[in-house]
Amino acid sequence: MKNHTVISIQEDLKVSKSLGTIKFREWYQENKVSKKHSPWLHPLFNFALLTLICVISISKADPLNLKTVLLFPLTLLLGNLVVFLLHRYPLHRRMKFFPFPYDEHTVQHHRYYDFANITLTGPRDFANIFFPWFIIASFVVLACPVFWGLGFIYNGVSGGWFFVFCAAFYFTLYEVVHLSCHLDKDHWWLKVPGLKSMRHHHRIHHHHRLMSRYNFCIVYPLFDYVFGTKYLERELPEENHRDHTLDVEKNLKQSN
Repeated sequence: MKNHTVISIQEDLKVSKSLGTIKFREWYQENKVSKKHSPWLHPLFNFALLTLICVISISKADPLNLKTVLLFPLTLLLGNLVVFLLHRYPLHRRMKFFPFPYDEHTVQHHRYYDFANITLTGPRDFANIFFPWFIIASFVVLACPVFWGLGFIYNGVSGGWFFVFCAAFYFTLYEVVHLSCHLDKDHWWLKVPGLKSMRHHHRIHHHHRLMSRYNFCIVYPLFDYVFGTKYLERELPEENHRDHTLDVEKNLKQSN
C-alpha cells in the first residue's frame, strides 16, 4: 500500500502539470494554506521570537572575552555548512522516514517559485517564504539548549549564552536573506551590499533543471564553491515545468 504522503504528492503533481506558475500559486493558496494563516503574523512571530532569544542571550553573555567572541565567526562558518548540507540533502533528496522537508521544499516551494517567477507578489506569499512557526519554536525549545551546552563546554556560562545568540542571529539572517532573494530585482532593500548577488545566486537554484545540483547556500555561497556546486556557466538551459515533475517522480521512486 502506498504511503499517504506519496499519494498526496502524486495528486498535487497532476495539478502542477496542468497549471502555469501563477495559476499554481492561486491553487496553492486555496488548497494548501490554512484559512487561519495570517500573512503578517507569520513573519512577525518568527522574527519576534528569534529577536527575543538574541536579546536575552546577549544580555546574559557577560563578561565577553576574545575566546567567547570567536564563536561568532565560527557560527558564520558552521551555519553556512549546515544550511548547505540540509538544503542539498533532506530538502532535495526525499528520505523515506523523514519526507517532510523534501515535500514542503522541493515539491511545493520550488513549484511556487521558479526561475522565471522568483518574485513574491504580496503578503499572501509569505506562507511559502518563511519557516513554519513550529520550526522556529522547535529551534528555541530543542536546539538552543544544545547550543548553550556546547558553548558552556567551550567557555563557561558566557560561552553558552553567546553561542545561543550566534545561532539565533544566524537563523534570523537566513530568514532575512531568503526573503531578500524573493524580492523584485529593483527593490530598494537589494541595495544592501551582497543581497543582489545572493538573489541571483538563489534564483539560479530555483531553475527546475538546476535546483537539485547547484547553489544551495543562502546567506553567502562559500560552501557552494568548496563543494563545486556553485553554478558558473554563463548560459542557462531552457526551463520547463516538466523538469520539476521528473525530479519529484524520481525522488518518490527512490524513497519507496
